[in-house]
Amino acid sequence: MWPTDLGVHATDAAILSTYAGSAAPAAVQASLVHGIAGVALAVVTTGLARTAQVASAGRIARLILGAGLAAAATSLIQWALDLYLALAVAPSGDAGSAGAVLTAINRLDDVKMLLLAASALGGLLLGRRTGARWLTAVSAALALTIAASGIGYLVLIPPLASLAFISGPVLLIWVPSAAVVASHAARHRPSRLDH
Repeated sequence: MWPTDLGVHATDAAILSTYAGSAAPAAVQASLVHGIAGVALAVVTTGLARTAQVASAGRIARLILGAGLAAAATSLIQWALDLYLALAVAPSGDAGSAGAVLTAINRLDDVKMLLLAASALGGLLLGRRTGARWLTAVSAALALTIAASGIGYLVLIPPLASLAFISGPVLLIWVPSAAVVASHAARHRPSRLDH
């Protein structure tokens, strides 16, 4: 996709030059990375929270649902800001505003990463409770890597922030894993979900 990883120390001028003349690819990428992903995250965490509720794990359900829906809402806000940056701010040529909008998107990403870590922690607890060992393992990996990368972005430590290159693929494994657990539970309602 369109290369927008500007790093944690990108200048306003670098941000503007990256987005200038790239409105369409930036809008498509924003829609995939923040828009569609935010909706998918809401659907999957809702299903996983229902699974926790069926497993009589109300606190885990509330953790998964609260953190997951907050992360999804954060993603949708990022989508709107990214579209604004690509379609309005960058074409205006205002480097300062481009930098401010991207900073807001990145700060929201910090929040979203920590919320996803909390939701993954809920997945870990649910996996342990139900015996779904593979969900437990993927959730543990996601909680650790995404929390570390979120902290890295929050305090601008590039080595920790670079863990996003690990947590991103782990998130792409965790979401369908959570969906499979939720789907299996909805069909079978067993006390153990391990396969």
